[in-house]
Amino acid sequence: MTISEKQDLFVKNILAITSWEEKFEFIMDKADSVPDCPDDYRSAEYLVKECQSKLWMASVWKDYKLQLHFHSATLIVRGLLGVFYEIYNNHTATEIINTDFQFIEQSELSRLFSNRSIGISAVLNRIYIEAKKEQH
Repeated sequence: MTISEKQDLFVKNILAITSWEEKFEFIMDKADSVPDCPDDYRSAEYLVKECQSKLWMASVWKDYKLQLHFHSATLIVRGLLGVFYEIYNNHTATEIINTDFQFIEQSELSRLFSNRSIGISAVLNRIYIEAKKEQH
C-alpha cells in the first residue's frame, strides 16, 4: 500500500467516527503498533525537544527503506506515533518526499490534538528532513 493510500484510509476511518471520545480511543489504540524502541535511541541526540511530552525518535535506513524508532511514555503520544509509524515506516525516501502531510488537516488531528500540534509538526518535519537527506 502506498503512503497516500495509507493516509486516505486513515482519514476515511477517523472521519467515520462521530464522537471525539471514540476518535481519541481510535488514536490510542494505534500505540500498540509502535514497536519497542532500543535504549540506544533514548538519548539527548534523539529527543524531540518541540514535543510537550518526552519523545525520542530515530530514523534508520535499511535496504533504502525508513525504519522508525519512537519512544514516549505518554499513551496519547504513542498513539499519534503509531499513526505515523503505520503510514511512513518501511517506505523509501522518494515515496516520503513525494507525498504531502495534508492528511493531518483532513483527518482533523490538528483540531483533536491542538495542544500537540507543535510536536506533531516536529515529528513529521523530521521524517521529511531524514528522507531528503537519504534521497541524495
